[in-house]
Amino acid sequence: MSSELLGIKVNEIMRTEDIPLVERSDPIKEIMPFPHGSSHAWVLEGGGSKKVVGVVTEHDILTILAPDKPAYIVGFPDMRTLCADCPIGDIMTREIIETKPDERLDDALRKITKHRISCLPVLDKDGEIVGEIHKTSITDRLSDEFG
Repeated sequence: MSSELLGIKVNEIMRTEDIPLVERSDPIKEIMPFPHGSSHAWVLEGGGSKKVVGVVTEHDILTILAPDKPAYIVGFPDMRTLCADCPIGDIMTREIIETKPDERLDDALRKITKHRISCLPVLDKDGEIVGEIHKTSITDRLSDEFG
């Protein structure tokens, strides 16, 4: 039964409402606390665009507050430069691991486990967000299959 679940398409299980979204130019204080009880927010290009250009996680913010080693590189934020009014684009992670609506769930799950992340944005062919898929959505669905 679980092999049937893993063969379904991402769009059959993705979340499409209450996705935590912010714009690159929004101040950091806009995501503190993270929207909708999330531990992340997808960062959009701005100007009404739904194109995802990054993600900000609690881990990103905590790493800036307590880095492994001091960051003295020009332009790299550190605890001395973190401010409530600084733009989210300054601290976001730019590398996005994504999935597509018609991708198989097992492929999305491989990305989640390989990259040790908790969720993926679901992007259309233009890079615009249409949903997200969280590892708990997958395990909840699997639990329903077994239950």
